[in-house]
Amino acid sequence: FQYRPAGKPDLLVVDPPSLSHGKQSEHAAAHAYRKLHKSLGGYVPRDGLLCSSSCTARLSFSRWKQAIAEGLGDSGEWSWTWQSQAPTDHPTALGH
Repeated sequence: FQYRPAGKPDLLVVDPPSLSHGKQSEHAAAHAYRKLHKSLGGYVPRDGLLCSSSCTARLSFSRWKQAIAEGLGDSGEWSWTWQSQAPTDHPTALGH
């Protein structure tokens, strides 16, 4: 998570690799998403867009959104413009 934009981008895409590979790492994954968004949120100008994605299937959609919101909390006013989840035909392991 060392990347820092050179200026204020109109669009910043945050797409880290999977941050949780098991149930025991869910808390660490949420913390990492929070930390990542806290470090990058201030770079996006008021009229800019932050596009964030997740490959962390073990972290629920609501918990992932909560971590992002907590991370962005100190960097201005934010709103969700669009959100989606994996399509219904996306395979999900029975253990999830």
